[in-house]
Amino acid sequence: MSKILSKLLGKSSSTDIVSALEKAKAELAQAEAAVVAAETAYDAGLLELDKAALRKLLDNATEAKIDVDQVRARIAKLERQHADALEAEAADQRQRRYDEAKAASEAAEKRLRREYPKAAMAIRDLLAEVAAASIAVQAANEDPPEGAPPAARSRIRTFAAPAIP
Repeated sequence: MSKILSKLLGKSSSTDIVSALEKAKAELAQAEAAVVAAETAYDAGLLELDKAALRKLLDNATEAKIDVDQVRARIAKLERQHADALEAEAADQRQRRYDEAKAASEAAEKRLRREYPKAAMAIRDLLAEVAAASIAVQAANEDPPEGAPPAARSRIRTFAAPAIP
């Protein structure tokens, strides 16, 4: 959604800007090569050409230098835009994580409110059953059948108090 919004607002993603930067750097290399070629042509013509032809070569060198300056200015602008886009994308990411965490917290709280009373009642009923069984075992162990060991008590306690991880 943020990419669509960025496109509507005229903002580019950091990936788009990196692509534009790469193209601009390639243009810069070409423009710098054009400056070297224009200056070489001017220098070569100094002893052979008339002033009008030299002015034309000098104008070509000046045009090439202007092209270099413009491309460098575009690269500087793209680099600033890239830094801004990275910061905006990081802010979007932080907002997304925040929103997801908030939604997860609210969902967990809602589920806890819905399920906890039922679970607490089930545990209460289970503990009441264990307590009743423990009382019954204690009473039975006070007057056991002949030859019966009082082992039932220890089993009930084992189940009544499980280890909590």
